[in-house]
Amino acid sequence: MRATDSAGNTASVSNVAMMNLFLRPPPESCLDKYGKPISGDPFEKPYDCLHFYQCSNGKLNTMPCEPGTVFNPNISVCDYPEHVSQCSYIEFTSTTPPNPPTPPPVSSPPPISTTTAGNAVPVPTADACKNSKGEAIDSLFADTTDCTHYYQCSNGILYTMPCPAGLVFNPFQLYCDWPSNVPGC
Repeated sequence: MRATDSAGNTASVSNVAMMNLFLRPPPESCLDKYGKPISGDPFEKPYDCLHFYQCSNGKLNTMPCEPGTVFNPNISVCDYPEHVSQCSYIEFTSTTPPNPPTPPPVSSPPPISTTTAGNAVPVPTADACKNSKGEAIDSLFADTTDCTHYYQCSNGILYTMPCPAGLVFNPFQLYCDWPSNVPGC
């Protein structure tokens, strides 16, 4: 059986894998033992190489991997199929020629505060997670002082997030990636 993603890429998958996509329930909740909402690292959606789960402020989200990649539960990021033994059977074919990545639209930098002692280091403030109307937004942006971290706005709350070991944040793709794919890191 062949599956096609929203970008027109197709992959060979077994009937059993397709059935398991629909039969396996997600985790029961994204709440801690005290009932408080949690946010966390991406984690495996069992029997589904093309998607993963991530808790964000108590909400369970099913997220897709980028076209041509599968979720690698060992490093909690999307990766090439040949690096993920349980997904190595997936072969991607593209119906469109590959295009180089285009940078995201330029927007104004997030509000920052600076330290007064020593060197001034830009640090985003909570206002980075609000739009011009003061409404909460969800977004990702680079930590300009540390390639191994990034900032995540989730429901208007600012989090500093680490990339898995050996990876850096790719500000053009908005995910943790191999350093060789991120100039300057």
